[in-house]
Amino acid sequence: MRLTVAGEVLVDASSKIDVSGRGYLGNYTLGNTTTGGATGTSGGSYGGLGCSDGGSANAVYGDHRDPNELGSGGAGIRPELELGAVWCG
Repeated sequence: MRLTVAGEVLVDASSKIDVSGRGYLGNYTLGNTTTGGATGTSGGSYGGLGCSDGGSANAVYGDHRDPNELGSGGAGIRPELELGAVWCG
């Protein structure tokens, strides 16, 4: 979903903007490809290396201080837990 807002967006302390499940699917990585994606039961990597457990995490990409890409999906038990992105400018 893309949402463009002309003005302010206010999120109070009891609310959130949740982008869980909006990134790359499990085993997919940058470019929406499985080539180089996480394997086994490893985590996805964005801005830092994901946990390698029973396989390999995907290669690190992006900068956690300036996120500009979607998060990679992990592999294995819960590959649906990918991370999306919110761009504010």
